Amino acid sequence: MLSAAAAADTNSSDDRYYVNPVGGIDAIGDPYILKVDDVYYLYATSAGDRGFRVWTSLDLVNWTDRLRYALALDKDNQELKFGTGSFWAPEVIEYKGKFYMVYNAKDEDGRLKIALAVSDDPLGPFMNIKAPLFDYGKSYIDGHIFVDDDGIPYLFYTVDVGYNIVRGRKTSQIYVQQMSEDLTELIGEPVLAATPEQGWEFQSGSTLWNEGPYVLKHEEKYYMTYSSNFYGSSAYAVGLAIADHPLGPWVKYEGNPILQSDLSIGVSGPGHNSFTVSPDGTELFIVYHTHTDVQQRGGNRNLCIDRVRFEDEILVVAGPTRSPQPYPSADVTAIASLDEIKLNDRMLTGFHPSITEYRIPLPFGSADMPEVAAVPTLPGAQVELHVDGNIIEIEVTAENQVDKMYYTIEIIIPPYLQKMLGQ
Repeated sequence: MLSAAAAADTNSSDDRYYVNPVGGIDAIGDPYILKVDDVYYLYATSAGDRGFRVWTSLDLVNWTDRLRYALALDKDNQELKFGTGSFWAPEVIEYKGKFYMVYNAKDEDGRLKIALAVSDDPLGPFMNIKAPLFDYGKSYIDGHIFVDDDGIPYLFYTVDVGYNIVRGRKTSQIYVQQMSEDLTELIGEPVLAATPEQGWEFQSGSTLWNEGPYVLKHEEKYYMTYSSNFYGSSAYAVGLAIADHPLGPWVKYEGNPILQSDLSIGVSGPGHNSFTVSPDGTELFIVYHTHTDVQQRGGNRNLCIDRVRFEDEILVVAGPTRSPQPYPSADVTAIASLDEIKLNDRMLTGFHPSITEYRIPLPFGSADMPEVAAVPTLPGAQVELHVDGNIIEIEVTAENQVDKMYYTIEIIIPPYLQKMLGQ
């Protein structure tokens, strides 16, 4: 294994980068972020027997638990009582001057149902106004309200596996219905939006999942992300479906999943995502959870964010990541840094994109200068390698073709090899 001693570059700062997971938040799931003016509000499965906590941030990276011992929604502080436990997957939208939360909880009959609550403040308190919002006799989770450009609201939701048998197997499926203008009624019959059908969605035994829908609109196309497989396994991942109308038909992307585990970097079970924009509004980010403990997995999850972009009418995720990434709203065209450096296919120990000088010994057992591979932080940057004796210089040119960063690696060569290598 390589070792490294490093000196920090005075022309760059660790503050330009974040590393997933962010915020120091764990023991959550199903993260949803709402941006109101300059403030981000994070809601998540977080107080499963009582309601939901809320965090705030100004940059998507550093988060504060705003209410400490209080909750944004507390089942014990309601005129319309609802829920005995399993308070999951809260989502909040700003709509007609108020803030509406959809969430699910277990009702008195033991089934999961979706409820609607309202508040004048994104911090809450949110008070139930329709609980349950509807009941077709099964279990329902993961409500998601999408308001189209014409002002028509739609509710996407998941019929849970507990009471939904499809072709002899417990199966969760995603449905959609138009909502009334006041959000309290569903219009028309439920329309099937997604059901497990692709090969990657059959990795959790006899039970099948499509859950956690989120819908974006981009250039007259509708993009629905969803999660599949068991949430407590490393097979949990995010898929994509595309439609020309919120009511479908929805066609799944052949290249699914668009976000999945990478155990080699310590990422397990990325899923149940939402989306938000950077502080300056120029970048789109996917917000998702991953398992806090890659070995134990299960319900203890943390918060991650990564950039996404639309490319050839497909939503592309630049992740999952565990390496340093530019802060949201950083001028990405001016980012001239590296995501990784490898010597002889081994990661450079101690590497950080803001550290530009390294002194390392010649890899043990080698009599030759190591092979160098360098990957830029962002795909628009260009990398050039220059070798002069035992000095390796890596020149990174940003996408704007103006900003540059230089990394220097000095290979320490034992005296008995210096003559052999011409040093």
